[in-house]
Amino acid sequence: MNSRLDVVFWSYNEMDNFVATFRSIQQVVADIELKLSKFNPKAEVFQLNINQIGSHIEVSPLVWDNLYKCVEYNKKTMGLFDIAYGSSSKESYQLQERLHFDESNKIIGYKIAGTQLDFGGIGKGIALKEVANILDKDGVENAFVSFGGSSILTRGRHPHGDYWPLTLTDEDSQQDEVKLNHHAVSISGFHIRDGRKESHVVHPYSGEMRHRHQMVQVIGQCPVEAEVLSTSLMLAKEEEQQEILSRFEIEKIKMVPL
Repeated sequence: MNSRLDVVFWSYNEMDNFVATFRSIQQVVADIELKLSKFNPKAEVFQLNINQIGSHIEVSPLVWDNLYKCVEYNKKTMGLFDIAYGSSSKESYQLQERLHFDESNKIIGYKIAGTQLDFGGIGKGIALKEVANILDKDGVENAFVSFGGSSILTRGRHPHGDYWPLTLTDEDSQQDEVKLNHHAVSISGFHIRDGRKESHVVHPYSGEMRHRHQMVQVIGQCPVEAEVLSTSLMLAKEEEQQEILSRFEIEKIKMVPL
């Protein structure tokens, strides 16, 4: 995921000890990175990507379950959220057409030559969902967890208020403060490199990095779905936006057009 992880816990109970919780978070994030990385030769996704068509590898439950979910999200976003790239076929855009699932043995393979997987658009959401499970299991009532400031999970409230305040600033410096309690936030926009804006979301149909928005901010309950929406809506046409949004449950969305 290659992002800074910031975690804040607080409690009035002096008996609360968050050290074990934080270590569990560190471990689960490291484990997810080891499974989903396309750069680490030990990672399952790396091994999938170097295998040729017809080859198959056994994957962990985490990779299996999230690949299945990504197929579902690919359908729900009209193909705009797609973790696969590099396919030489322009006729197969659905993720399920590119992957072979062996249900009985939990084995994955590629059907189309040149296909590669990249969980970069959803990996932080997957990690935050696992972090949420840890917080709930350990009974942590108040927490603020952030991956690089663009993927956020909250529980409870700020020690000096009834919510966690978060100020969202768009490309035109317009500010919007949101009140977070039990929420997930995902923000997608341009990358800034050497003072210039660079697109980073690839349209799965055209292969072009051409955004339709400067920024998309999504607030909901599920960190994974927030990531899916903030990515896909960067590319969606106006008529596609409403259709996609009707298939998800979110609390607030802000789209800043170009």
